[in-house]
Amino acid sequence: MGAGWGKVAPDTRANLNDLAAALGTDLRLNEDRVKDDNNNVNSDSDLLYTTNTNTSDFSLWSSYS
Repeated sequence: MGAGWGKVAPDTRANLNDLAAALGTDLRLNEDRVKDDNNNVNSDSDLLYTTNTNTSDFSLWSSYS
């Protein structure tokens, strides 16, 4: 599907974005990467430690209703 762990080939990404559009969602895949030199696992900035989140402004971690 891609060129390695966490990487998706451009044509594959385009196909998945077309599928997302057909399903009516506004979510899309892109080439951006998120890295964190301070909040990570085993000193690997690609593996984020996700307990440091802003839940007061973004309630993404509550149940869907």
